[in-house]
Amino acid sequence: MPTNARILSLLLAATLSAGPALAQDEPAGKRFVVPAGNVELLELVNQAAEHLRWNILANEAEVQNQAIGGTMLTLQRGIDTDSAGCADALTALLSTKGFILSAMNESQHLYELIAVSGPRARIAFESAPLKTTEQILSRRNLRMPVATVVQLKHIDAMIATNSLRPFFAQIGGSNMQGLIIGTSSSKSTLLISGMQNRVASAILMIRESDVPQPEEVTPHLAQKVESLEARLRKIEQALAQLARMR
Repeated sequence: MPTNARILSLLLAATLSAGPALAQDEPAGKRFVVPAGNVELLELVNQAAEHLRWNILANEAEVQNQAIGGTMLTLQRGIDTDSAGCADALTALLSTKGFILSAMNESQHLYELIAVSGPRARIAFESAPLKTTEQILSRRNLRMPVATVVQLKHIDAMIATNSLRPFFAQIGGSNMQGLIIGTSSSKSTLLISGMQNRVASAILMIRESDVPQPEEVTPHLAQKVESLEARLRKIEQALAQLARMR
């Protein structure tokens, strides 16, 4: 089979049905370790897949042709982490070379390496798995396409959308930087998709902004003001009447 048509299946350590997505059933104390120095991109993917017990499909020709600055990674310090840290480190390092991991079937631990500048990148983001805001915030450093629904309490969804877009616009056309932000028919529902680490930042920004507005904080104060204004009007009317009687 020709190299440029060969799909490299990086199968690691277990069958498709073995263990949860982050290999929580692995032997206690097992760590993901990569020593300092040079490591080939596909070699790193292979090591991570073995540790996570994932299948990661990669087109070798695409990797060679699309990798930013070549396929060699240089680590000044080694990596020594757990399964969650392994996925975080892998997706972060892949992003430096212009690649993302796209979930083909998360329940079967099946993923695919896709070049962000390639024709399939749009499909990867359009088919991003839907996760809750809490699931996303629990893994703020993971760089994989994801989608979520944010329910607002105090601010209008359209206002929130327009406010967020300048902060999360695509930079130089990079899908890894930008977010897709939209609204539904509800004024309190916000829809967001993009890389999980960026979506997490947007969620945190929304939570800081989605607070009671001044009129919501002190509705009783507004009533007191109206009452005082009514009393002042009565006083002004009484004073005007006294002035006419003089």
